[in-house]
Amino acid sequence: MIWTQLSALIVIDMTIVGLALLMLGVGVSRGMFKKGALPHGGRLMIAAGIVITGLYYLVDLLAITALPLWVEPATQLAVVDFLQLRLRVVATLVSFALIVVGFIVVAVQRSVLEETLERKDRQMRQAEATIIESEGRFRSLIEQYNDAVYCFEFRPPMDIRLPVKEQLRRSHEAILVDCNNEFAKSMDLERPSQIIGLRFGDMDSAKDIESHNRFFTAFIESGYSLNGYELVYRTPNGDDRALSVRFRGVIQDGKLQAAWGAEKSILDFKQAEAALEGREHYQETLATISSRLLTTPNERMDDAILSSLRDVCRYVEADRATLVWFDEETASVQVLYFWSEHGGPPKERFSRASFAWMYPLIESGETIAFAKVDELPESAAADKAALKAMGIMSAAVVPLIVEGKPVGACSITNVVSERDWSTRDLKDLRVLAELFGNSISGLRARKRLDQALAELERAKDRLEAENVYLQEDILSTHGFHELVGESSDLKHCLRQVAQVAATRTPVLIQGETGTGKELIARAIHERSERSDRPLVKINCAALPASLIESELFGHEKGAFTGALSRKRGRFDLADGGTLFLDEIGDFPFDLQGKLLRVLQDGEFQRLGGTDTIRVDARIIAATNRRLADAVDRGEFRADLFYRINTFTIELPPLRDRYGDIPLLAQHFINLHAKQLGKDVGAISKDMLAELESYRWPGNVRELEGVIQRTLITTNGGLLQLDEPLDRDSRLAATGTLGEPRAQSVDLRTAEKDHIEAVLELTGWKIAGETGAAKRLGLPPSTLRSRMKKLGIERRITA
Repeated sequence: MIWTQLSALIVIDMTIVGLALLMLGVGVSRGMFKKGALPHGGRLMIAAGIVITGLYYLVDLLAITALPLWVEPATQLAVVDFLQLRLRVVATLVSFALIVVGFIVVAVQRSVLEETLERKDRQMRQAEATIIESEGRFRSLIEQYNDAVYCFEFRPPMDIRLPVKEQLRRSHEAILVDCNNEFAKSMDLERPSQIIGLRFGDMDSAKDIESHNRFFTAFIESGYSLNGYELVYRTPNGDDRALSVRFRGVIQDGKLQAAWGAEKSILDFKQAEAALEGREHYQETLATISSRLLTTPNERMDDAILSSLRDVCRYVEADRATLVWFDEETASVQVLYFWSEHGGPPKERFSRASFAWMYPLIESGETIAFAKVDELPESAAADKAALKAMGIMSAAVVPLIVEGKPVGACSITNVVSERDWSTRDLKDLRVLAELFGNSISGLRARKRLDQALAELERAKDRLEAENVYLQEDILSTHGFHELVGESSDLKHCLRQVAQVAATRTPVLIQGETGTGKELIARAIHERSERSDRPLVKINCAALPASLIESELFGHEKGAFTGALSRKRGRFDLADGGTLFLDEIGDFPFDLQGKLLRVLQDGEFQRLGGTDTIRVDARIIAATNRRLADAVDRGEFRADLFYRINTFTIELPPLRDRYGDIPLLAQHFINLHAKQLGKDVGAISKDMLAELESYRWPGNVRELEGVIQRTLITTNGGLLQLDEPLDRDSRLAATGTLGEPRAQSVDLRTAEKDHIEAVLELTGWKIAGETGAAKRLGLPPSTLRSRMKKLGIERRITA
């Protein structure tokens, strides 16, 4: 092949390779081989055809130009011939086929794609129309919705993984992008366009920082989907708002894009709910106070009223309550009850002049309420000063009306802060005040009734106790109904009785047993200013020490075994009268201190009791012992002795009352003859001489016993002794206060000697008319008990 031919081939090869490369470059630049919705099978076939053509001519170009450098010319020609004559046709056919098929495939695919695109376009237009229609419906729905609807958009979107504090901060930057007319109206605007673009932080609800933070924190914690949240906040103007809010977030890729909200005002509902709760609270408070005041007993009523005042203060949110009563006698106001959260009570009384302006209004039944003390008129200057002195800042004062008449006032006050009083508050307080007024009035009436009943009960108890005591006294009396005698010693004693009777001075009566000490005590009492009250007596020697305290001071129920009920003591019975302490020398030493306290202070406590009882009783004491000697021996308290020894009456023994024995004998005959059914009018001379010569160790009591015994044995109208009187020397001086014996002995020894002497005289016969018991004036059982106690036994002689 000649060079000209080769040159032409080279030009052709280079041209075709260049075109192939250009076509591939254009295809790549136009995105023929990018992945997408368009199928690229046909494009690959066209590209393959171009590549095969380009490769063939590139190889042919290399064989013509570069192959001679490595092979012989003959070999080059052989290769070129092979490429030109044999391979060209194959390469051309394959390339052409691929390109043709590729274009056919591309044409088919394009047709299909165009149809698809056209269908998608129709669908898109339909979707756009639907969206437009939906948006119209949505807008119409939003506008027709009764609730306020709005949408805030976060620019840029807020990452929900941010800390809550940061999210709260960025929530203020959200922009209002849509809302309905209701939302615009809630913002006091006419059209939504006037607030589109408003920041969330510029809304009134967001300006109440605390309320906004609670709301948005709840929104975050709910997963950015709140439903029925009650948002309560206060506007910068001070208005209260209450909303029920539904707030939903739009989140994409972990970021909050926007938030749609719908809200409605529930302020009226909340106010109605609060009012209902307030009425329920009021009804509960009223029921609690009513029940408490109606069911609490009188003794615990003070605590019940204070508890009720506390409940009233907590109901109306006050911190001090006072119940006062108008005292007409003193023209003052008495504070009955006071309750406070902070301080102590005011003074118990204050004059009406302190509240010269308020008092007439309250007295006329008006209610006074003020939020500030300075709101009171100029004419209430005194009232203002008094209120400020009490620390009161605001108050409501309601009259206590009982049976249509104001009798006091209920004052509910605040001392920490000022407050307004609504009409409802004042109506509620008037009802409660009426309840307090009736309760206090009823309580005072019940207390007066209880006091009257208590006085009646005490009088009844006193009368019953005095009746029992007087009956016992009558049964135990020895028959001394009057003082009989004309001796100078007796008249001296009677003059002393007349001198001391009219005073309240304690009296000590001293004398031997049987001299009539009780008659002297009765004479003093009957001539005193206390004669209309009883003379109560107690024999200190006749009761064991364990019973004296109970007898004197009384005891409470359960104070000791056998104390089945409360018992009034002799001191209690003698209140306003006279108490006669017979044989006080035998009063137990350990109780003398308690007796001294009663004599000094007029106070004592019952056995087993804690209440202090005051009495006013005159004390008359009697003894047959020398108390001064007992004080020296430490057997009697010196202070008690000096207390009762203010005025002493010394009764003479019968043996020293010359001329009184016939008078006394005749007196006892007149007293006992009729009782014994005897008609005896006189005493024989022998018996009278025997009586006058006898020393009478038993004194008047022994004389009475002799007369009684002789009356029993006498059958005629003249009283005569059936046997001579015993004149044993041992019986001649047994009285402790009588003539001194040769050797001083104590009372126990004297009593023992006396009983042994009588037993010796009766041959140790105890019972019977001639027995020792009869002579001693004792029951036989008592004498046997005394003998056992004193260790008296009959001595057996050889």
